[in-house]
Amino acid sequence: MLIVTSMNFMATHVFREGTVCADTLAFIGSSLTHLKIWLSALNCIQSPLARNRTGMPEYRFVNF
Repeated sequence: MLIVTSMNFMATHVFREGTVCADTLAFIGSSLTHLKIWLSALNCIQSPLARNRTGMPEYRFVNF
């Protein structure tokens, strides 16, 4: 208990736009029925992965 009382905690939130690759892979993984290992990036995340590597932002457009 002494260790916990001496720790500082901070919670943060990242919107889905900031984690497009992780969000896409989590969606795919949620429908798998067995372990799957890919040795290279899936086609569906190639574009967001390239943008992420270069520091380009992701945008989500919504209609109100």
